[in-house]
Amino acid sequence: MSFLFIKVGDESLAPLQVALGRLVLGTATILLIVAVRRESVPRGGEVWFHLAVAALLFNALPFSLFAFGEKHTTSILAGIWNATTPLFTLPIATLVLADARPNRQQIAGGWHWLITPFVTSMPHSLPAKVVGSLLALGVLGTGVAYILNYTLIRDAGPTAASTVTYLVPLFSTGVGVAILGEPLAWYEPAGALVVVAGVAVSQGRLSLAGRYAALPAPP
Repeated sequence: MSFLFIKVGDESLAPLQVALGRLVLGTATILLIVAVRRESVPRGGEVWFHLAVAALLFNALPFSLFAFGEKHTTSILAGIWNATTPLFTLPIATLVLADARPNRQQIAGGWHWLITPFVTSMPHSLPAKVVGSLLALGVLGTGVAYILNYTLIRDAGPTAASTVTYLVPLFSTGVGVAILGEPLAWYEPAGALVVVAGVAVSQGRLSLAGRYAALPAPP
């Protein structure tokens, strides 16, 4: 659903404004949940350095690029591209994390909010659907979603957590066609199937070798 909300937000806001609103609302949501759960915010400088790098590479930069990209393409295609996340997660996890080394089958398969006012202009209007989309994108698609995502990373590991993107093409395609009336080209669902199949093989969900081995030997 995030790609739907980004597309609607792009109707009246600049891409950086969509990303900024998403980050501000997402941060506020996370801080509220932390306060309700009576958890403490980390204080170590090293932890905040890692958080700043993660925020730049995995929040500010991709949020801005997705919002910019959906100015020029459909939310359907954006959702399909997002489904390639596990394919990129696998080699990075292999290089960085010693306990996330893939097996043979898997191998086969800081920004400143301060900048935005100087590089974007104020929107001419803010329709209710744009405001609602930005709220949903920030509160649900960022704040709540990231708490769930990091909980999954902690419990199941980064490679397994990235497989949640299996469902992204289905939702982005469904809402793009049904709600936004976006056209669906033949190569988009075909490409989505290729991506999902590749992810399934890399995650050990689809074993082609095992299926061939199960076939009876020729006479």
